[in-house]
Order: sequence, then structure tokens, then C-alpha cells
Amino acid sequence: MRRGFVVSVAALLLVGLSGCAADAPVETATPTPWPPQTTAIAEPEPTRMTDDEALEVGVATLDTYLRTAAEVVNLGYDDGRLAVLATESWQQDVENIKQDAAKDDWTVTGDTTFFNGELVEFVHEEGNYTIRFAVCADSSAVTTTGSAGEPVRPIGSEFKSSLDVEVTNAEGSNKIASIQPTNGNDRCA
Repeated sequence: MRRGFVVSVAALLLVGLSGCAADAPVETATPTPWPPQTTAIAEPEPTRMTDDEALEVGVATLDTYLRTAAEVVNLGYDDGRLAVLATESWQQDVENIKQDAAKDDWTVTGDTTFFNGELVEFVHEEGNYTIRFAVCADSSAVTTTGSAGEPVRPIGSEFKSSLDVEVTNAEGSNKIASIQPTNGNDRCA
């Protein structure tokens, strides 16, 4: 097939060039610019997140917040990273974490995992959005130890929390607006 195509193109070129005499006038074509000039392309309308994507964004924001809170506890102070991950209404929680970090010489290791997430509400208006979801947070792999290395919580103990979480997109970044124990449906059951 490919060879037939090449032979056909070569035949077209030969036929097209035959009959051209040396003394025939040469026509010059106006070159066509490449890429072709077109009118301005309309910007696509912003797409709205799907419910699944909204849930993923919400859980990722919660994960980032909790990891950063653990870093603040490990440092013993907040270098400003935690406060920017919370809305103004959630700043009291940030203050509590900062106070605990300053008074307790704790070390936090391990990661919280999340499962059984369920989108409760996704409101998208004028480029801003609010995501409310319920999720089970399993921190059984997280170990918190005191200054002498003693466990603050028994190592390997299972600790699951069913949470209702609200994330808002304010000023172009996702922020925690609320983390509360689930009222009703236990996501960890």
C-alpha cells in the first residue's frame, strides 16, 4: 500500500511537470503563510469539576492539611504553612495546633489514609467552589511520641475517625473550612 502511494505521487509529479517548455512563462504563486492566518480563537469555557474530581480535591486538601499539621508539631512552631491552608473561620484550629506544638515536644511519624469517601455537596459559583464530603480517616499508621521517645498513643493501635469535611476554594487555593466528627453515617463502619 505504501509503495503504491509513493508510485502514485511520483506519477502525479511527472504528469504535472510534463508539457512544461523551457520558454513557457513561469507563474509565481503567492506563498501561503504557515500556519494559516486565522481570526482569534475563542477561549474555551472553563470546565466544571466532576463530582469524583471534587471528592479527590477535597481529600487531597485534607491530606495536605494533616501532613502540614504533623510537620508543625515536629518543628515545634508554625512557619506560616499551616495558616494558609485554612479559612479564616478555621484559624482557631490552627492556633490550637500551634500552641500544642510549642508546649509539647512531640514527634509525629506515619501517614493517615482515607477511605469510604462520599461527596455530600459540591457548589460551584463564579469560579469559586465549596466541597463538603464525608470520609474515614485511618491514622493507625501514625505514631506520636514524646520527647523521651515514649508513645503518646500506643504504637499500632487502630484509630479511625469518621469525618465531615468542608473545603473551599478561596483566592485561588483550596482551604479547610471545617473538620468535624461525622453526624450520623459512620464512614468507618
